[in-house]
Amino acid sequence: MDLSIALKQTFSQNGDDEHEEPDNRSEISSVLHAFVDDADTKLRNEKSKLFEIISQHLRKLYEQPSVLHEGLVFNTS
Repeated sequence: MDLSIALKQTFSQNGDDEHEEPDNRSEISSVLHAFVDDADTKLRNEKSKLFEIISQHLRKLYEQPSVLHEGLVFNTS
């Protein structure tokens, strides 16, 4: 969702005068809430993906007795 496009559409429903005070605040509020909800959902999805990647790497480290990584040896035994 593109916030600027959604807000422009909402404002244009009220008139073309940029200096005119909008009377459709509930619609603007709805657009903002939808944008925040969409952003929150995307962040949660990315956080889940990142957590899964980290978990996979930790599992690999745990399953191997020692792993050479960037010049360091990690012993898990």
